[in-house]
Amino acid sequence: MRRVSDMIRFHPVMLFFFCFVAASLAGSVWMNGLPGQTQEEMGVLGQAWLHQSGYSVKPEPAQAVPVMFQRCIQAAVLWLAGMTSFGTAGLCLGAAVLGFSMAAVLSALTMQAGFLALPLFILSLFPQWLFYIPVLLVLFRWGSSTEKRTHGAAFLILMAFTAAGALTETLLNPVWMELAGSVVAALSG
Repeated sequence: MRRVSDMIRFHPVMLFFFCFVAASLAGSVWMNGLPGQTQEEMGVLGQAWLHQSGYSVKPEPAQAVPVMFQRCIQAAVLWLAGMTSFGTAGLCLGAAVLGFSMAAVLSALTMQAGFLALPLFILSLFPQWLFYIPVLLVLFRWGSSTEKRTHGAAFLILMAFTAAGALTETLLNPVWMELAGSVVAALSG
């Protein structure tokens, strides 16, 4: 008969999920604790969706290169963290940062859009996450493996996916938000 300790094995994915959820709760609590005026200023995404105050999101090609550089640096940091002996801790920190930032944005959107916040949040992430989710999954898989290899050529492919995600984030996402926002505005009013 197997011992209970043999049946419960440590899986880094469980730790990543815990870090993500704990940071998500912290991000939501932090956003809800801010003064009302700050919360309204941070609710830009809700204004974009609901077309409040004539706010509109336009594609900005000049932002494509800085966003691409930032996202590639973030992916490279996760890649480097995954190759070290502290890979699990570094990737937990990455999961926590992702959870905190997503929860803060979702909380700000909830303050502006109410019960429509979650569907609108998911819609706002649409084009770029087609590229970012595979990159994150591969990086977390590499980082949680016991074999620490560089994966040089595959990492270059991940950088190309990250760059494509950044381009869709800066160029296609605003068009998508404008289109979906007009549909939401037509349905709600």
